[in-house]
Order: sequence, then structure tokens, then C-alpha cells
Amino acid sequence: MNRGITTCCLLAFTVNAHADTLIHEMIIDAPLADVWAAFTVEEHITQWMVPMAEVDFHIGGTLRTNYKPDGVIGDENTIEHTFLAFEHERMLAMQVTKCPADFPFREEVKHMWSVMYFDPITPDRTYLRIAGIGYGTGGNWDRMRAFFKQGNAWELQQLKQYLARKPDSETHTSGVQLDSHLASLRRFLGGQWEVHGTWSSGEPLHARTIYELGVGGKFIQARTYALQDDGTEYQRYETLYGWNAADEALAFTRYAYDGNIAQGTITSTDADTLSFAAAKDSPSASGTIGQTIEFLSDDEARWTVWLETSEGKQQLIDATWKRTSIAPLELEAIMESLTTE
Repeated sequence: MNRGITTCCLLAFTVNAHADTLIHEMIIDAPLADVWAAFTVEEHITQWMVPMAEVDFHIGGTLRTNYKPDGVIGDENTIEHTFLAFEHERMLAMQVTKCPADFPFREEVKHMWSVMYFDPITPDRTYLRIAGIGYGTGGNWDRMRAFFKQGNAWELQQLKQYLARKPDSETHTSGVQLDSHLASLRRFLGGQWEVHGTWSSGEPLHARTIYELGVGGKFIQARTYALQDDGTEYQRYETLYGWNAADEALAFTRYAYDGNIAQGTITSTDADTLSFAAAKDSPSASGTIGQTIEFLSDDEARWTVWLETSEGKQQLIDATWKRTSIAPLELEAIMESLTTE
């Protein structure tokens, strides 16, 4: 099942006067040039939309993307858009000319195209209007519209979060600013992070975490989901990060699925390494849990976890988190229902 074609009809979902068209309009707290680059420059596209992209930007040229971290451009999971027309930093028109092999709307999408309009409101704010044109009605058309209505709305939020966490801007969605005390956690924002590895026992480890800006920009919220042996996943943790003014420390509170609560502090060992002070998951735990995160890049981080007891330290995990642009669980369920009908 393909999970990554949420840009195939380019983020459009609100109701409008024409039955064959879906419109999305949004004001983004970022300069016009940054919003334009997010759709046309490889280095920006891979920061929020997909793990890999290839851009040949000219009329008749293509944008080729692949949502599979272990895939390659040109394989059966590659999505290809062809550029139909553009006016620099004002308008961009594209059409999907290749879909992943398992995409259920391959015939319908051949009849569609998308047009994006970019309009500067102020030097730091941009109005974005995206029209997906050519929708039909009934059957697969209705199912595809329902899928993109949710999927593209989610992906557009990833664009906003990516532009918000750019180093030259402290502003986040809805004009909220990230508290300066949380600067060391900035790189977590935007998209979601996945880890695929093993526990020290050899058991498989598969999880993902979504980080979002919290109330007033004073907190960062994180939701962690773990994969079970039967292939389903469940939310294992919800974590809140913020500045504890009383202790003058960056702190976290982690709520677990079993009702346990763990608290601790975070320190920056260096510019790329975060150390999480050991915290007990429960009163009955045999020891305390500690961990470090070492950023290898803005989109990849080594994760080490250990259990500390009176007998010393026991390593539990040594794995790597990677940022991805995979749709959330709700979209998985929608796509699953579409492919099994």
C-alpha cells in the first residue's frame, strides 16, 4: 500500500463554486521566496514533503518524488509531476504524469492538473491558493476527494511547520513564536520522526513521533506511537517539553499508555547533542531511564537509551531517528479501505 501520494492533487480541499475543483487558501508566516522554493527547489522539498526529490524546473520538465526512505527516484513508488506553466514566484501549474504502482486512482488522476498562486502580503507573510482541477463525481472520484481532503490538509501543515522552523525565522504557525528556551528542540518540529531498529534483547523496535508547537509557543508536544507484533500500532507516550522557570531548566513530562508519568530535565552537551536526565517510569521500576539524542543532520539523529540501576548501566537502545513525511494513521485507514473495496 502506498502511503505517500498526498501531494498528487496538491493540497486542495475546500468547497468552491465549481464541482470539478478543490481549493485551499492559506496565509503562511514566511517570505514569498521561501514558499516558492518549498515547491520548486530539491533541498527544500525534501525538508518537508518527501525524503527524496529530483527537480528539472522548466516547462515540460518534471518534479519526481519518492516517499519511501529506502526507495530511489525512478522506481515503482516514484511520483512524477510535469510542469505545465509558471510565472516566477507568482503561479505554478503542474500535472501528475506518473503514480506509484499501487495508487488506487491511477486512471482518475490522468484527467487532473493543479495550479498554485503565490501572493506576498507583507515581506514575511504569503498568501497561497492551490486549485486541484478536473475532479469527477461518484465512485472512485468521491473516494479520492475524501482521501485528499484529509491528506493534503495534513501535508500543508507540514509545510507551515517547516517554514516556521527555518533558522532565519522564529515565527511559527498562526504567528506564534517559539520560546527561546526551547531553541535546542527546534529541529524536531516539522513532519514526523521514525525509528526502525532493535532493542538490546534483539526484539524489533518500530516507532514514530510527531512534534508540534504547544500553547503560546512555550511548549512542544510530542506523540509517540509504537508498532506491535500484529502490525497495528498504539500511542505509547505523550510528552510535554517546556522551560521550568523555578528550576531554570529545560524539562519534560512524559505520560505513558499504562498511566505512569515520568519527569526529567534536558541539557545540551554540545550544539548537536541533548542529554535527558534519568527518570523513573514508575515507582516500581527497577531503575531510572536515561537517554541522549545526537543530531547527525537536521533530519537524522542517533538515539541511545539505558537503564541505570544500583548495579550500573544497561544499554537498551542504540538506533537512529529519521524525519519523514508520512501521512498520519487516519490516512492509513482511509487508503486501506480504498484499496480493499
